[in-house]
Amino acid sequence: MTKYVDDSLFFIHKRIHGPLLNFLNGFYNRIKFEYENECNNRIHFLDIFISRLPDRLIFKLFQKPTHTGRIIHYDSVQPFSVKFNTAVNLRNYYQSSSDLIFRNDIQKLFSDTLHHNGYPAIFIDSISRFQPTPKISISKPK
Repeated sequence: MTKYVDDSLFFIHKRIHGPLLNFLNGFYNRIKFEYENECNNRIHFLDIFISRLPDRLIFKLFQKPTHTGRIIHYDSVQPFSVKFNTAVNLRNYYQSSSDLIFRNDIQKLFSDTLHHNGYPAIFIDSISRFQPTPKISISKPK
């Protein structure tokens, strides 16, 4: 039987992280839990940079130095719908990964990513402004 534990994020008091880690590591000897402490009220988790303020948490998209930014190139033979959806999903992902206070930084990162993958400025601008049409559900009478 194979057992997997995926990445998890917990906010716990410093004084219990040692006992909790020992408790978790006691379940199954082939699974080793590790932890990372925040530094200056900040921590990276997967692709999110989390800052702890007195009254809330702030989230910002985080990319490792090895991140290439490569997506489907605009000049590829993929259908236009694939390129369009890739750009829209990338925009949505970038925006949903960061707080609004980083909107300008995220918009620049999004534009730069598309630009470096051959997307024309007019396309980038239209995707930046694109709002999908809400789906309307029509109920059938009973």
